[in-house]
Amino acid sequence: IYNSAIFFKGEGIEKYDKVHLVPFGEYVLFKDILFFIRKITDQIGEFTPGAEIKNLDFKGHAISTPICYEIIFPTLVRHFIAKGGELLVTQSNDSWYGTTSAPYQLLAMSLFRSIENRRFNLRATSSGISAVISSTGEICEKAGLNREAAILAKFKYIKSKTIFTRFGFLFPFFNLLAILIWRFLPWIVKKTKGPSVK
Repeated sequence: IYNSAIFFKGEGIEKYDKVHLVPFGEYVLFKDILFFIRKITDQIGEFTPGAEIKNLDFKGHAISTPICYEIIFPTLVRHFIAKGGELLVTQSNDSWYGTTSAPYQLLAMSLFRSIENRRFNLRATSSGISAVISSTGEICEKAGLNREAAILAKFKYIKSKTIFTRFGFLFPFFNLLAILIWRFLPWIVKKTKGPSVK
């Protein structure tokens, strides 16, 4: 049993199976050890994680479809785009969050995935907050929490890739390395020169 995004194309379908499942929501983490969890809740699913991250094809355009909370993971979303994704389309069941801050937090995290990869994000949720997010992280259109709505908005398919999409977290690691060299280089130089002779 998979949690999937399915695109109906005439008589055929394309499908992406969610690879990053929600622990204690879509599967029981360490179920052999935590066997008693099953007695506490019957809401936990027994889903199988998908085998690979893949994009769906729509008229020659690659659509990336991270499902629900997959949008919070920068590396996972980056892999979608690195594989040619031109547009993010996110489906999420936010109803189990109720009126907490969680739907707002998920929306905020979605903005960063758009900024990191420079992709529009068409976000559809069961109870809000649905939105159209630009490639620069601006909310173009938005439907409020627990509001039924249909959103019409312009978006673009984008093929160019950012430094983050191409190289991931290499830039922050490079910065860390530069700081370490800057901090310890004087000490290393001093040690290699040896004691000064008077």
